[in-house]
Amino acid sequence: MTLNLTEYRGHPVIEDHWNLLHRHSVGLAGEALLAGIERGELIAARCPDCDRLQLPPRSFCERCFKPTTYEPFPGRTGELLSFTVIRRGFTDSPDAPFAIGYARLEGAATAIGTLIGGVDLSVPSGDLPLTVGMPVELAITDEGIGFERLRLMPSGAR
Repeated sequence: MTLNLTEYRGHPVIEDHWNLLHRHSVGLAGEALLAGIERGELIAARCPDCDRLQLPPRSFCERCFKPTTYEPFPGRTGELLSFTVIRRGFTDSPDAPFAIGYARLEGAATAIGTLIGGVDLSVPSGDLPLTVGMPVELAITDEGIGFERLRLMPSGAR
């Protein structure tokens, strides 16, 4: 790490450059999800007490604190709960502009977040083809590996 005292817009600042490697365990639930994606299926977690189906899977139920079991999740359609458009890329990001969204699929008690595909984001912000509440489909694509292969798409877009 290198620290430099410099100026930015007439104010003293410390400028630094970081090159850090992060390794985050995906845990047993993440491993189950990744293995399912490689087979072309979604894996969810079911609570044995309250029967909630959680996607992405968790190793325990956040409501009951009971260990969950993993099972295939049959649905792919749901509702877009929130999204953001990134107009300035960063290291190793997709080419900007790109969008990230959070959606709850039909039958799931929880929401899943991933990249959004199948939309033209080159339009002005007021004309975005995305709206909260719109129907979406979660697709498993051939692009990338693991979690990168998941894409939310507006229903009917392919």
